[in-house]
Amino acid sequence: AEFFLVGLALGLALHNGQILDLRFPPALFRKLLNLPVGAAQLADVDPDLARGLEQLRAFDGDVESTFCADFTVTEVAFGHAHSIELKPNGATLPVTNANRDEYTELVTRHRLNGSCAVQFSAFQRGFLLMCDGAALSFVTPDELEELVCGEPHLDFKA
Repeated sequence: AEFFLVGLALGLALHNGQILDLRFPPALFRKLLNLPVGAAQLADVDPDLARGLEQLRAFDGDVESTFCADFTVTEVAFGHAHSIELKPNGATLPVTNANRDEYTELVTRHRLNGSCAVQFSAFQRGFLLMCDGAALSFVTPDELEELVCGEPHLDFKA
């Protein structure tokens, strides 16, 4: 309910032309417009994870023996850690030099989409309740961000 209400408030502000003094990652505005998000947006959401995945992609040595990773991610919810398989039988599949690109893609997809799907769906429903329509299809993610949050970079020399 909280995510729905935040989305509703964001949509109401946009509908009424009110700029909010908030900053959201650019990936949020792409997702609101149903545009894909991927590795290019991960650094805005989780810079440490993005850096780690980039280092994994660029690693020259033996990935399997060095990283000892499998196709799972660990998430902590309510003080309890639980493992999530990124693909069927992911806990038994080691990450190797041959499959590290698939692994980084699945981790990125999980972080930007899977891990927050329920919350984002509620947020988007609230937002679209106030702002759904043809006009939204004509704006870019950057334009939507500017309409909601104002200009993030002020040019005082202009």
